[in-house]
Amino acid sequence: RVLREQGVAPLIVVLGGKREGDRFTEAQAGAAYLEEDLPASEVTGVGLGGNTLDSLRSFRPTAERRNIRQLVIVSDPLHLARAQEIAQDLGFDVEVSSPESPASGRALTLARETLVLTYYRFFERP
Repeated sequence: RVLREQGVAPLIVVLGGKREGDRFTEAQAGAAYLEEDLPASEVTGVGLGGNTLDSLRSFRPTAERRNIRQLVIVSDPLHLARAQEIAQDLGFDVEVSSPESPASGRALTLARETLVLTYYRFFERP
């Protein structure tokens, strides 16, 4: 919301598919939440992809149609490095923002993000 009010994000795009058993995609849930405070014309969702790489790849056609080249990715602070690198590799000019600071006791999340980013760099990078 703050980024939108500052004119940084005139359109908010929520990404994420759904897992087996989910009724809604992450994108649908996120967009519905944001539309409680924002006009629906300023929020859109791309409900495809089971991981960051697939979700950002699924977003590319929308970005091309809307001539979007610059992104501000808002996510968990421990996820931002991977999300930023993937988006840059897909051709976007990327900044990152996190609404929170990493909490203590998140070593497992940090280890996971480090392993997944390393895997991406060696096996999935476009």
